[in-house]
Amino acid sequence: MNARNLRSAARAGILGLALAAGAVFGFGGKPASALTIAEIQQSGTLTVGLSDVSPPYATMNDKMEHVGLEVELAQMIAEALGVDLKIVVVTGANRVACLLTECADILIYGLTITAERATQVWFSQPYAVNASGIIAAKGVSIGALPDLVGKKVGVIRAAFGDPVLTEAAPEGTVIQRYDDMSGLLQALLSGQVEAIFENSLIPGVLNTMQAGGDFETKLTLTAGYWGIAMRQDQPNLLQWINSYLFTIKMDGQLEALYQKHLNLPMPELPTL
Repeated sequence: MNARNLRSAARAGILGLALAAGAVFGFGGKPASALTIAEIQQSGTLTVGLSDVSPPYATMNDKMEHVGLEVELAQMIAEALGVDLKIVVVTGANRVACLLTECADILIYGLTITAERATQVWFSQPYAVNASGIIAAKGVSIGALPDLVGKKVGVIRAAFGDPVLTEAAPEGTVIQRYDDMSGLLQALLSGQVEAIFENSLIPGVLNTMQAGGDFETKLTLTAGYWGIAMRQDQPNLLQWINSYLFTIKMDGQLEALYQKHLNLPMPELPTL
């Protein structure tokens, strides 16, 4: 079997596993079909696959209500369409299978846009970025990796960022490792380190912990962009969602969601 055939077999295997997973999780075996905006409006309901354990994007509050940036984005989309929102709780393991077997119309669930996933689903333009990098106060001058030389930079020991920082940091960077997130954040707040390597959500957490905080991500070292996922061959639905995301980026509504739920400005989001 040549390389092209191997790749084709692999793609077919991935799709087969996803469909099988749908049956295992009880999503049924109904074949996927195209869905138009008119059909959604005629049905009166938009069904969205969401997490309930991914704060601050999508979780349950103490009143057992769905809350978070992705939840509110789903609510806004349903409102713009003039339909009710039906939430289907999915997990990282079964979310694609749910979509492919039509238990949800779309997924808004931290799904990173990749070429491999694009063989199974269609993605909208990005609405969020899952990024990690060097975080420090605004007054700390870090514009490039060489600026880390001589600085103390904290990271959680043996976590995902440890090998990334160890490889990327230039010689002369003082890497200090901490056992957990609490210790890492306290080290930065107390001045034990001048910067840390962590997820781009962390500045918002720090600025909430410290009144008048001004922490920000100085350098992004890893990034994955999240898109709204839908079944393939649905150009009408894809075009409408992309148009809607464009409008809320331009009129400030997406920025407001970032400020409300993440305590951060909206990042620069590329166009596919």
